[in-house]
Amino acid sequence: MSEQGGPLGSNSAADLSKPDLHPSPETLWQFMEGGLAASEMRLVLRHLLRGCRSCQERARGVWNITLPALAAAAAAKVADVSVVSVVSVVSDTAKVADASEMPAAPCATCSIDGPTALALLPALLPAQPAAAALPAPTLHAAHGSCVRPALAPHLEVREAATATEIAETSSDAAYETVLDRVFSRINVEEAAVEAARQRAGGLFDELTQHPAARQQLLVQNSVRFCDRMLCERLLAASHDEGFRAPARSLELARVAVAVAERLVDSPPLRVPGSPPPATGELLAGLRARAWAQLGNALRIGSDHEAAAQAFHAVDALLVANPRLGLIDKARVFDLKASFCKDRRQFADAAQLLDRVITIYRRLGQSDLLGRALTQKATVLFDAGDVKASLVLLRDALELIDPHEDPRWFLIVRHNLIAALVEDGQPREAFALLFHTRPLYLKMGDRRNLLRMRWLEGQVAQGLQRLEQAEAAFREVSDAFVELGIEYDAALVSLDLAAVFAQQGRTSEMRRLAQEMVLFFESRQLHHEAMAAYLVFCTAAQIDQAGLGLVQEIAAFLKQARHTPDLRFVPPAPFADRR
Repeated sequence: MSEQGGPLGSNSAADLSKPDLHPSPETLWQFMEGGLAASEMRLVLRHLLRGCRSCQERARGVWNITLPALAAAAAAKVADVSVVSVVSVVSDTAKVADASEMPAAPCATCSIDGPTALALLPALLPAQPAAAALPAPTLHAAHGSCVRPALAPHLEVREAATATEIAETSSDAAYETVLDRVFSRINVEEAAVEAARQRAGGLFDELTQHPAARQQLLVQNSVRFCDRMLCERLLAASHDEGFRAPARSLELARVAVAVAERLVDSPPLRVPGSPPPATGELLAGLRARAWAQLGNALRIGSDHEAAAQAFHAVDALLVANPRLGLIDKARVFDLKASFCKDRRQFADAAQLLDRVITIYRRLGQSDLLGRALTQKATVLFDAGDVKASLVLLRDALELIDPHEDPRWFLIVRHNLIAALVEDGQPREAFALLFHTRPLYLKMGDRRNLLRMRWLEGQVAQGLQRLEQAEAAFREVSDAFVELGIEYDAALVSLDLAAVFAQQGRTSEMRRLAQEMVLFFESRQLHHEAMAAYLVFCTAAQIDQAGLGLVQEIAAFLKQARHTPDLRFVPPAPFADRR
């Protein structure tokens, strides 16, 4: 908060309930744009309804809030406290004045003296039907000598309570009025956004029917494709394809960047009922996410030099637009952290993910927070801090809803099982894998099932059930060879070689090495990975491929998967055999 407090997020959100704190201009604008967490939105709205004139003035331009004069309304109501109100106080407090305390002279208004008025009090109680039958003059305003003198202490309490009730009722009514106006606006805007999404879906289907080069040409020459929702759809599709078809992911990311840059150069085609066009920071956020997704697609394709250039463009946009939306920043930092991890810049990746975690925690986005914790756990695992990785994965598991986001829930479970195996806890890994197996089967994807089977082999190896491990590794290796997934085939073959090394089966290890070399020679396993694998093959040929060497080469292949320029340094006996 500004005037007397810090900005929302640096202090606790509950601080806004304190009367001496006000939302900062930035927080107020985030509130009006819907950029705060739900709990913070409520606190800011209550603050405005509490009657803070300076904040109301800043908000009125967008929200048009007009609050009733609560104090004046309360004063007007309190001035007309009736005898029935006074009697209700007597009923509530169960205290009735003594007749001797009542004035004997009759009231000038109703000609009722004090004792008579006291005698009438039971009949005036709301629970008594007789109250409705009393003559009208009896129910006059509480004044004079009728009942007020003796009941003055109770009346003061009642007046204060009435003022509070009226203020609360008026505040609640104003609160409901504003909420009704807000939600009516939200409904209209949501309908417009949904219509824009439907229109973007049609444009996406039309655009993606053409070859990649033709798509770029259409974006540059047709204003119809200058559409913000189309860009969002392209980014989402590029992200999803990154798990299945990296080349397709790269094509979609390039087109998304073209659309985002086109939005800067030319105004989009306005359609009646459509949301307002993206301008300023919103457009900058879209451009930053488009370039970050392009960098991510290039990273997946192992083109690290081009990926670095894309993320350099992202950094320039962040510097030029320091007030970029928090969600946009979080998504950009998340993708850049993956790039840093692949380059083994673990400290930079962890720092970026810490910023992502802070943003999602501040916004109350538990599912996205769980994803970010999973990403950081992966960074720590690759950096060798398995214990810290386990802690984050367990935290993430509590945040991700398996019904709302089953794929990410399965990813967390899978990574947690692998970390338990690496940490020397195969029994715990086995128990968790047993309960996770139905999730793998439900996903139904062949690659997911193969990764489950691979993990079963690793768990069995950790439990020293080597025959089970061998069967699993052979099954997975054959499937990867069939699918042409050479890198995973290399890794699982080394797991199988480790089983052979534990059993002293050198002849089987030699045969495995020969088979896999023939497979890799017909593929494009990058140079350093192939050099490392050839060291294993050479050692297997001379029966010197022990468990330590196999594990060392497997660890290098895991590190070099997305970092082909990482140099392999062979052990001394094999240094001249590369």
